[in-house]
Amino acid sequence: NLYEHNSDPGALMKMIEETSPDVLLFQEYDAEWEALLKPLETAYPHHGMFPRYPKGHPDLGQYWRTEAAPPEVLAEAGLPAVKTAFLIENRPVTVFNVHTAAPFSPSRARRYQAQMPALARQVCQTPGPVIVAGDLNAGPWSLPYRNLIRQTGLISARQGFGILGSWPSFFGPLRIPLDHMLVSADIQVVRCWIGPGLGSDHRPVLTELCIPHAKNGD
Repeated sequence: NLYEHNSDPGALMKMIEETSPDVLLFQEYDAEWEALLKPLETAYPHHGMFPRYPKGHPDLGQYWRTEAAPPEVLAEAGLPAVKTAFLIENRPVTVFNVHTAAPFSPSRARRYQAQMPALARQVCQTPGPVIVAGDLNAGPWSLPYRNLIRQTGLISARQGFGILGSWPSFFGPLRIPLDHMLVSADIQVVRCWIGPGLGSDHRPVLTELCIPHAKNGD
């Protein structure tokens, strides 16, 4: 989550240069951030900016190097997310870039309560390996999050690596994990860690994943 009030890309660009990820997924990404991150287009030939809600302002951004189908915006389906099928190791791997509502008011809480089941339904309807990543505004102890895990069978990339709190960025060991990377059971998590402060109120979640080759007949 880039944080809409932050407009200094320096720390983010430095982290990207040092880690060289294949896919970058952003929330609170808008036209200003698109302009600030234009230098990325040299290394990432594909990028996009998408609305979070129907007819809403841009909020979701992503950059990628590998072959992929055109991203599908899910706002009209009631889910603030973008769905992209990447071709990795000769098999489609579907990535959901998600930014659910922060349940800080009754109306937002109702929206959030509807969005988490909608995410579970989308994942269950998607064949093949799935990755869900983004600002879910949900701690791992919350009931909507636990239901998402139970209904989809996804596994947190944090598993075995610690709590890895991401919000608020300045709270040190008191940060809580609101930003998540969830993967299908057949995706191996090699490493998951929290990146440095980038001027946002969220810390980035970084993961190294191993996607197995497709088996014969898949």
